[in-house]
Amino acid sequence: MCGWPNAKALKPRRQLMASTFAVGRVCKISGCAGPARVGQRCWSHYRQFREQVPADRGKGLGIYRGLPRKLILELASLKRVERLRGRQRQFEARELLFGKAGGRMMSLPFEQRLFVNRLSHESYERHIFRCYLGGVLPMSFRAYRRRWYGAQKTNWRRFDVPRMVSERLATARGEVISRL
Repeated sequence: MCGWPNAKALKPRRQLMASTFAVGRVCKISGCAGPARVGQRCWSHYRQFREQVPADRGKGLGIYRGLPRKLILELASLKRVERLRGRQRQFEARELLFGKAGGRMMSLPFEQRLFVNRLSHESYERHIFRCYLGGVLPMSFRAYRRRWYGAQKTNWRRFDVPRMVSERLATARGEVISRL
């Protein structure tokens, strides 16, 4: 019996340590004699350095380079609040469009239709900007709107409906417990 399906699993595996590019390079942090793996730091100091600064998708530290830590935290907090506000607006639009109007925008009152329409146009402007940065031709507005609507419907089904149901159940349980 050759043990064919499990032959690879039975072989002892050797782990190879990643070698440094330049042998003899040491971490630049004083008191640390570990080998420099990333730039001029060892892995543990590099991890500490990265934890100090919130992740930014720009190059390196992006807009945070050279700023004091308190200011970085404040900017990251403002960015987080802005993102949360945008998500909340998208949720309100989905709730109007799929919760109240049953998926038909013309079923909404005029002001609510304008709100949903404004959100889709803002989203299209972001799409155009991203395409411009990437050097790609943007979709036409009609094509983008169709795609945006489908994505909103998927997010409504996948995230919003289950969350609303769980919130209702939690409030119902709270009411039952408070009656006891």
